[in-house]
Amino acid sequence: MVTVAQVDLGTICGDEDDMVVQEIDRVLRECVLQRRPVYIALPTDLVDLPVDTARLASPINTLPAVTPESERAEEEVLARLLSRISHATQPLLIIDGFVARWSIFSEIDTLVRLLRWPTTSTPFGKSCVDETLPNFHGIYAGIAGRSVYKPWVDACDLVLRFGGLDSDVNTYGFSTLPPERATDGALPPTHLGYPRAELASLPPPDPDAGIEQHDFWRRISNFFKEGDVILTETGTPSVGSREFVLPRNARLINSSIWLSIGFMMAAACGAALGVREILQQERKDEGVNGESSHREQGDGQNGLQRNGESDLTSALNDPPQKNVLSSTTASGRTILFEGDGSFQMTAQELSTVIWHKLDLTLFLINNDGYTIERFIHGMKAHYNDVSRWRYLDAPYFFGADMTGEGEEREWEGIEAGTSAGDGEVVVNGTVNGDGGDEGVLDVETGAEIKGHARKGKQTTQAQGRRHGQEYKIQTYQARTWGDLLSILDREEVKSGKGLCMIEVFMDREDAPESLKRLVANVVRRNSGQSEGDEWAKSEGKVVEEKIIKAAG
Repeated sequence: MVTVAQVDLGTICGDEDDMVVQEIDRVLRECVLQRRPVYIALPTDLVDLPVDTARLASPINTLPAVTPESERAEEEVLARLLSRISHATQPLLIIDGFVARWSIFSEIDTLVRLLRWPTTSTPFGKSCVDETLPNFHGIYAGIAGRSVYKPWVDACDLVLRFGGLDSDVNTYGFSTLPPERATDGALPPTHLGYPRAELASLPPPDPDAGIEQHDFWRRISNFFKEGDVILTETGTPSVGSREFVLPRNARLINSSIWLSIGFMMAAACGAALGVREILQQERKDEGVNGESSHREQGDGQNGLQRNGESDLTSALNDPPQKNVLSSTTASGRTILFEGDGSFQMTAQELSTVIWHKLDLTLFLINNDGYTIERFIHGMKAHYNDVSRWRYLDAPYFFGADMTGEGEEREWEGIEAGTSAGDGEVVVNGTVNGDGGDEGVLDVETGAEIKGHARKGKQTTQAQGRRHGQEYKIQTYQARTWGDLLSILDREEVKSGKGLCMIEVFMDREDAPESLKRLVANVVRRNSGQSEGDEWAKSEGKVVEEKIIKAAG
């Protein structure tokens, strides 16, 4: 592990207990000051070593050291920066993810409002800037974005980037890093787009149409509320979430470095527990103060009417984003978008959610395998397939008490005139090997009985009790937009209370457009060719077209 400060207490000789305490304080100071990992090695024979407690009387000084030299350097940098800002003709702000680690949301929010410059974020920086502001233009995706964006950004004469993380994933193969010198040249007027306006202008989806990657992530934004905590798993959810249009004070948690699938299921447990503790503290404070500080929550997105620059003044007068999630900003909802392959890695963490009765809304994207891996290598390869689980049975397997009062189990999708009798169970997932229609399985033999079921949605609701406390379980399936919109319109789903699992079916060879473009460029790079050479212009284009065609 890479750490910013370390100490091995076993190397401190003799009875130098004061040195032990000093070293611990030093490492802890660096941890807080730099907000990065540290390492303290504590041998077992030192655990019971008595030390002087005098240092506990005063807090560790976590303020950065200030010297005359550093003050002069700061003044010089500020003077140069202010000069560049005042003379900029085509400026841009890029807000990256370490803004969250440094807890400077409010400061960044104030800067974005004052400068009124075009503002973008990165995958890692998603939710670090108020996305309701009309000068916010979404995520800048470099070579994976729309073709008109990159030349415009490259031509900017001043780009200010805050909280930067220079990983290949976060920068789309380092293609979003602005050039050191501005690019001169005549460029046509470029419309950067307003994500919130684009969301408001989307026509209603066809209720009978299947759910596809190209518009799912933008449309699902209407489900979000202010103060939601949203997590997206590595894979198509992480890539697709870059199309989210987030309300104010929402927090998005994703990964832009390691790309280890499965970890978000466990991370969601921690996030949901943290949200609950925040709200519990609020109730405790209400008991002391006699009044509530929690603001009213609205349903769905806020501020969709702000479609352009004309509403800038209204947006600028809103309260700034908060540096930390608090009882006054948290909605109480934790929302996780998880792929089927990732869920199979750490599905047991669902039992932790149930055991601790955490509030979690889980959108499980069932696209029958590792879709990103298919695009990178092996679109039809079996090693990118996963076993077809009955995902919505997971809560019961992991101990959800479904026997309490209020139990209701409803199965939709059975053809008229037929029923699932004794010894049969209706399965609303593909049960035959070729991915065909659903059927009814005989419990005794496991044989499929054709013709008893059709494609539809499964709805299960139950209200059980554990340790004397009510805990609600909901499970749903959605294959069409009609299914999904009907589910999202339910008040019990909007509430975010208890465990709500929504299995969303998508095509196995469907992926967000930005992913297709990124993979095409990776193919070019792995072939040893640069983006601008003749191969990239000819053969590289053919590869890109083949990939997009394969994805339908």
